[in-house]
Amino acid sequence: IIFSLLDSYILFKMDIVGQFREKAMYYTRDVTSGGGGEEDETALQCPSLSFKTRVIGFAVCVGVGILLSILSFLTFANLLLFGVLMTMGNICSLCGSMFLVGPLRQLKLMFKKVRVVATVVFLVAMVLTLLSALVLRNVGLTVLMCVFQYLALIWYGLSYIPFARSAVKKLVGGAVSSV
Repeated sequence: IIFSLLDSYILFKMDIVGQFREKAMYYTRDVTSGGGGEEDETALQCPSLSFKTRVIGFAVCVGVGILLSILSFLTFANLLLFGVLMTMGNICSLCGSMFLVGPLRQLKLMFKKVRVVATVVFLVAMVLTLLSALVLRNVGLTVLMCVFQYLALIWYGLSYIPFARSAVKKLVGGAVSSV
């Protein structure tokens, strides 16, 4: 009886995992194709990459990006190296999302009206971080550009969450007015 119950429980869990996997693949494919039953734009951009390969590419790039970001905070004593590693981590993470949705679709999403300012500030801040760290070797400017980078990245990320930006504006406005 115990083995039968255990077997039923395992089959039940496997069924839940299978359903979750199917739903995740459905929703991820819906995002990569732009929804609405359109042709898979990513498959047209990268016809040799399977869905599984794109997900692996995404995971590897984001993993490397996170690793570089963590390493950047471990090298905080050397602020120039910190800026370079943090920027390279952000670039790797950005490339990861291009694996998932395709480079053209990613660029279209980045430059939508709702997030174009955050995108431009983020990209300019990354370039200026690298210039200030590698060419100018200016620690203060490097740190300032890193701050702009993260603020722009947060603002960009909030654009994907409905009403998140307005909630943050109200929160910051309330905090500023109470001071």
